[in-house]
Amino acid sequence: MTTSQLIADSYVSYHSQVYLYISRKVNCQKEAEDLSQDVFLRLMEYKQMLRPDTVKFFIYTISRNLVNDYLRRYYKRQEIVQLLTYLTTYIRRF
Repeated sequence: MTTSQLIADSYVSYHSQVYLYISRKVNCQKEAEDLSQDVFLRLMEYKQMLRPDTVKFFIYTISRNLVNDYLRRYYKRQEIVQLLTYLTTYIRRF
């Protein structure tokens, strides 16, 4: 089996599970759709290392890392928005 076929088969086998995992973590359907697609795009970067017995490990590791990156950016953005809101409120008082 070629690595391209392995990735295609993995997409069919695991995409819905990956989507559900990501959806529960990020609580946003659109972001979950994008991130679950990104998992398989990133998987292609590991073509040389993929084997049928390791592909599931790669998929879930990539999924976890993408979710962590997304949440880190999300909460950082929320922090910045709160700070800007506070500053604009504070500045208006003067």
